[in-house]
Amino acid sequence: MAEYGVLAGKTGDRINVRANPSTSATSPHYGLQGDVVQLLENKNTKDGYVWHFVQFPSGAQGWVRSDLISRMDVGC
Repeated sequence: MAEYGVLAGKTGDRINVRANPSTSATSPHYGLQGDVVQLLENKNTKDGYVWHFVQFPSGAQGWVRSDLISRMDVGC
């Protein structure tokens, strides 16, 4: 079953969507607080962050830190 999340933050916040799971990676995309994303993969990094590889409804993909995503419970 697919997992989904909502980008967290204050209204209007831009959430960096990075090319790689690192705070120093480029951000080819950004999302906005409240955007729904599909969670495709998780990765723990040496710097202590957990990252999610996400996909937006538009098809854009990238990495977002887990502390910037609230998981959603989606029924079948």
